Amino acid sequence: MSQIFTALRDPRVLSVGILGFASGLPFMLTLSTLTFWLFEAGISKTSIGLFASVTLPYSLKFLWAPVIDQVKIPILGKGLGHRRSWLVCTQILLIIALVNLGYTNPAQHLSLTAFWAFCVAFLSATQDVIYEAYRVEILKGRMQGYAIAASVLGYRVGLWVSGAGALYLAASFSWTTAYGFMAFGMVIGVIATLFSPDSESTRSPSIAAPFTLDRSKLNFRRLARALLNLVRQEDLVFLLFFIFFFKVGDTVLNVMTPCFLSELGYTKIEIAHVAKTFGIGTMILGGILGGYLLARYSLAWVVVRTCLAMSFASLMYVSLSMVGKNIPFLFLTMGIENFACGLSQATLIAYFTSRCQGSYTATHYAFISSLGSFCRVCLSAIAGWGADQLPWESFYAITGVISLLTAFFVLSSKEHFLSFAKDPQDDAISLRPREIS
Repeated sequence: MSQIFTALRDPRVLSVGILGFASGLPFMLTLSTLTFWLFEAGISKTSIGLFASVTLPYSLKFLWAPVIDQVKIPILGKGLGHRRSWLVCTQILLIIALVNLGYTNPAQHLSLTAFWAFCVAFLSATQDVIYEAYRVEILKGRMQGYAIAASVLGYRVGLWVSGAGALYLAASFSWTTAYGFMAFGMVIGVIATLFSPDSESTRSPSIAAPFTLDRSKLNFRRLARALLNLVRQEDLVFLLFFIFFFKVGDTVLNVMTPCFLSELGYTKIEIAHVAKTFGIGTMILGGILGGYLLARYSLAWVVVRTCLAMSFASLMYVSLSMVGKNIPFLFLTMGIENFACGLSQATLIAYFTSRCQGSYTATHYAFISSLGSFCRVCLSAIAGWGADQLPWESFYAITGVISLLTAFFVLSSKEHFLSFAKDPQDDAISLRPREIS
């Protein structure tokens, strides 16, 4: 225990935690918080679902990551170093984009709202690329574990602020004020970046000259070989099929919840209390349980139970639509749904990790996780259209049935989850998150 407190006093760990907050803050502002705003503005659920496409940069960020690695920002790069100079520039642009997004009026100029939401998502995804590289470079060995813990905690606090906090502000003032305060919150990230310790990459001689690219160092051939290696060892059709249907419960419940609860008559404050504050707490508990189960049981076993939990959460939404506005029942429904979502997130991370092989682990993980993000965007668009066409009871019932069918699909495909195990008798071995060396 004393080692943990000693680690938390390390300025590098503290910096990683605060920058994790800055990384998590913009995410909800282009997803559920923005969904609530669009719904209040009278935008159709189909259009709201399609709006999730503005978050595509999160699915494609690996494409411009090599550029960030190799391009040095002049002047700032000399004073702050490579990573921190990129972070400061990205964070300042993100503040500007958030302010402009808050001043748009989706009811009158939806395309302008979409443009600034895309800018926020692009800059936020870019900040994630830089932040993760900084976190890896700033701490080595055992300290990296403490850095990951600080990162997760900071990220979750950022999600809470941009979820519950933004709804509180919008209810008391306006959406413009809410997004303005969120932009001001990003100033914390700028200050943390300026006072953070330098990373090793800032002294590396391999960084290119300002605004130039060394094509040989970008090594796109190695990237192509890594992806081809993944395709050869992995049934790509199965991979896409599983990720898409496994994410149905998590994505559909998340993207349509603000619209659903608003139609039932819940206020922004009530949603902030229950769905955002209480919900994030139960989601963390679900993630902890997921990690415990993955350490003890096989991936197939955990995936099946997760699908059943997501199916049950969908049925709780069916019940809530019949009960109507009922705060205690809302707490119960949100608790079960967010707990199941936390479980599914841990399970999906384990699945992604189990698919990574050989010397291409980082590239494989980035590519597969991008596929997961892309599936989320597609499912969000489909969910919006489905919510417009069906009553809520039927909409959530279909979601629950799909999660249930996914469980049966996994049961019939156990061999796939065993195929990358170190020990064919115990595939749980291959599912433990890879250790940081």
